[in-house]
Amino acid sequence: MAKYSHAFKMKIVSEVIKDGNSIRRISKKYNIKQDTISKWVNTYKTRGDAGLHRNKAKKIYDYELKLKAVARYLESDLSYAEVAQEFNVSNPSLICQWVTTFRNSGEDSLRPKKPGRRPVVTENKKHFKQVQPTNDNIYEEYQALKEELEKCKIELNNLRIDNEILKALRRQRLAEEAKRNAKH
Repeated sequence: MAKYSHAFKMKIVSEVIKDGNSIRRISKKYNIKQDTISKWVNTYKTRGDAGLHRNKAKKIYDYELKLKAVARYLESDLSYAEVAQEFNVSNPSLICQWVTTFRNSGEDSLRPKKPGRRPVVTENKKHFKQVQPTNDNIYEEYQALKEELEKCKIELNNLRIDNEILKALRRQRLAEEAKRNAKH
């Protein structure tokens, strides 16, 4: 159930717009945050009476609209709220989410996804699905894979050691720079 009914929101908005009361006064009178009242008033001004109704169904925005909204935000100095208002998106945080997704994963990440959970595939299952014996002697293939795994483990260990050495050298260089800067 919604915290505030449509009729109550309309009453508050009309007291601000029609009666000329300040948002601060109404906020104190009904013990509601000023931001909330301000949001209702702005929503009413831009989207009318329908904007104050609570949407029961989740609205799904198409790929093109998402892409246009992201492009508009990135190419202009508009805020998330202004872009949401321009494209008639109910929640400005959706624009923020789309922009972040776009920046992290590109435009294909804005495409609709299939509903439901993705199947969990472990590395072992994935590996065994990919490896198909090419000859009749499975034991030889198994030995070759085992040797390759050992080589990979050794290489990984060497890379970890190299990484730790580089980190230590970087720490040492930063400490020396800090000493030099402290002397100056």
